[in-house]
Amino acid sequence: MTDLHILNGDSISQLFAKSGISGEAFVWREVLCEGQAAEDLTSEEHWQYRLAYLKGTYSFFEQEKYDELKNGFIQLDLHSYNSIHLWFEYDLFCQINMMALLGWLASKGYSAERVFLICVGDHPAYDKLVGLGELSQTQFTALMADRQQVEEVDLTIAAALWKYWCTGEHHKLVETSLQLDQERFPYMTPALKAHLQRFPSVSTLLTEVENHILSLIAVKPQTKKAIVGQLLKRDNYYGFGDVQYFNILENLLTLLREEQGLLYPNISRVGRFPVEKPSNSNSQVSRHRFFGGASQNDYLYDETTQRLIRQEPT
Repeated sequence: MTDLHILNGDSISQLFAKSGISGEAFVWREVLCEGQAAEDLTSEEHWQYRLAYLKGTYSFFEQEKYDELKNGFIQLDLHSYNSIHLWFEYDLFCQINMMALLGWLASKGYSAERVFLICVGDHPAYDKLVGLGELSQTQFTALMADRQQVEEVDLTIAAALWKYWCTGEHHKLVETSLQLDQERFPYMTPALKAHLQRFPSVSTLLTEVENHILSLIAVKPQTKKAIVGQLLKRDNYYGFGDVQYFNILENLLTLLREEQGLLYPNISRVGRFPVEKPSNSNSQVSRHRFFGGASQNDYLYDETTQRLIRQEPT
């Protein structure tokens, strides 16, 4: 039997190919921190959710690539592999994908002693959090020596986290993640804490990223490209690319005005900065996004307690 290496994206496939590490590679081209998902990753319900999200969100969506991912994943025969290595990074983007895969392995009864994590963020050669694609070939290959073997309790907790994600019980995520061994999973809790701030704030009814965008524009009117460029440079646990940030920015345009390519705060809507709580529904930002089973309308984020407050349906 050979080993299976599940890679977090195409960007590291060349590094892996040149590493000399034995085994078969499968690239997990997903973004499960966005859009709906079902607990069973092999179910048709799950893939219909993913199709609806990916096709409806990304202009560069390719049906052929989607079919390749879906069919390739469903056809993986877990028990034909001697071990499974999960290659992921510290950010929310990667941690949710990793959580889902660990929950999947648990549901299939795969032995934890044959599951290994290669998860980067902190690295002795860097004074900042880094991703796999930022490492040299030598540094990348050396990660195998520090791989972390998973324990059964880890799979159980990860499965519970994935269930809460899919059922929309996001108020349980951070607390449950603290039950994981923090040496093996140093990035899960910080990533989930960042996730909570993707729900509207109690004080402003805007998310952390939205508030930051408005603060940037309040200091200096800027182009969309310039704003997204600054967001990409921030040291945070979101792990978003430019597409995700452009989508957030587009959704915020009801609170902005554009003149000669520059975005300005629409004072008549948002008042002074920091942003005041909108006084009527017409000034609120549209909330149509789903994170697993949770709509962005389901919770408010309380900055004081750093917890979610469930919203009652109206």
